[in-house]
Amino acid sequence: MLRKLPWLDMGRSIARRWWQRHPLHAAGQLAHPLLQGYAGRHPAKLVAGAAVAGSVLALIRPWRLLSGTALLALLLRTSDVADMITTLAMSRSEPEPPPRKEMP
Repeated sequence: MLRKLPWLDMGRSIARRWWQRHPLHAAGQLAHPLLQGYAGRHPAKLVAGAAVAGSVLALIRPWRLLSGTALLALLLRTSDVADMITTLAMSRSEPEPPPRKEMP
């Protein structure tokens, strides 16, 4: 049923492109090899550490210290927001008509 929605694929590709250009994605890419090796050796410690970190975040709620505008700025922190909007607009526009032949 969801596959029939024409804008779903476009939204998914925009979200994927946004995440690939976000600074946190780069940090995750750098941490991935370290975490992968550690997860292979100590999976229980990694899960326990993630649970502790999630609990601390849930208790402290650091996002409440930021305004809505600051949170929005953090989400849209890529320098490519204008490019994504342009790409979205270009994908929705109709193809250009063929060039007209000039009479001599």
